[in-house]
Amino acid sequence: MQPGQPKGGFFGKQAVQRLLDHPECVGLRFFFGAHKDGKRAVVGMCVDKFGAEMFHGPAMELSIGCPPYCGIPNLLNHGIAVKGKTLSGSTV
Repeated sequence: MQPGQPKGGFFGKQAVQRLLDHPECVGLRFFFGAHKDGKRAVVGMCVDKFGAEMFHGPAMELSIGCPPYCGIPNLLNHGIAVKGKTLSGSTV
């Protein structure tokens, strides 16, 4: 992994549910994409009963990256978390 690139991404419940509610969606597939600044992001797409991505269906847009918005330090995020920040970017 390149230094400074996100290790994962966050999608809110409403974004995930919007995909799953599509009548032809049987599951989700996630891909790495990129923001305009080149930082990696996760993109989610519906998958149909044939296992194909539904390019004609809804898609989740670019994720909120981790870091800087990670959960409690763990093996997946390697303890990288920004103390005092929330997902909305406000400070606590």
